[in-house]
Amino acid sequence: MFFSDIPLHFIFLLGIIVVFIGIGLKDHNPGIVVMGLGMIVLIYVVIQKAIEVFGY
Repeated sequence: MFFSDIPLHFIFLLGIIVVFIGIGLKDHNPGIVVMGLGMIVLIYVVIQKAIEVFGY
């Protein structure tokens, strides 16, 4: 059961890294786009985990 969550955790960590990269570049337009993509990835992971836990 634990090993089935590893890809989801990996995607979550990548999303956090992308958000931090976007924060570092936030003075420029690409930084805002990168930050938004990171947030979309984080929201996707949270929704997938909620579907897995509570069922559909």
